[in-house]
Amino acid sequence: MRIIKWLGIICFCFLISMMEMNISDANVSLDMEELVDEKHEYDQISGLEKEIMQALKEFYKQKTGKSLSNSFKLDFKKAKKIYVDSQIFSLEDTEASKIKKRLKKSKYMWLLPVSIGKDTYQIHIAKGLPLNESVKDMLSTDEIQQIKENEGKWCLSGIELLENEKIDYEKKTSEVLDNISYNMKNVDIMICGGLEHVNQPVVLVLNENEAEFLIPLYELEVEGTEKQIKEIKPKRAKKDDEIYTYEGIMNAANHMDTMNKDFSGVDAYIILSEPNNS
Repeated sequence: MRIIKWLGIICFCFLISMMEMNISDANVSLDMEELVDEKHEYDQISGLEKEIMQALKEFYKQKTGKSLSNSFKLDFKKAKKIYVDSQIFSLEDTEASKIKKRLKKSKYMWLLPVSIGKDTYQIHIAKGLPLNESVKDMLSTDEIQQIKENEGKWCLSGIELLENEKIDYEKKTSEVLDNISYNMKNVDIMICGGLEHVNQPVVLVLNENEAEFLIPLYELEVEGTEKQIKEIKPKRAKKDDEIYTYEGIMNAANHMDTMNKDFSGVDAYIILSEPNNS
């Protein structure tokens, strides 16, 4: 169960919301974009530790009635980059260079999973945006001042509680790709969120030429016949493997935009087009 405490009304940040694996005889490292690899941002964000810990302690006590130990520390090396609001499906293209170019121009944020007991508290860190004049009258003078001070700076935007879940994006991605005996050489692994009709974090797997696969990091409901669903999965994937071809999900999401149907309020739901009976 996911419970989210958003702090965006204060800092007004943009929000959207590996382990080694053996393939054949070679050991290939699965690399995601990590905060530790970007020193300037790492220094800025790790400087927020006191503020983040205070918010985490308050949220933890609110949910459990217990106090978090003062000795508890955050490990910013675990923070992963997630691109948001990239609208890459609108490219209607699987070419890797085009997708990476769009992502690099998109906004991004950092997700920092914090494991406490059986639960994971996911810390969302994003850059503060300019004051939204449409909600200015709803804010206090202090809140307005804080938004202005945080504009363009990294700040805490929310804390997400995943009950009875452990978050390890690298491990999950490795296991899924291992299940289809995928060769991980010369590939890019990128986390993306806020895609059309898939408003949940997903992993994109891109080889040198194209975006091959999309791996949901949370539940993605796909509606279609058994044949249709099989057609948008890798050939070696089993029925329960949570992996799809990027092209299959992209085409389905774009087709949904042509349907006379309201999908508002649905986070991660893909409808495959009806079979062509002509």
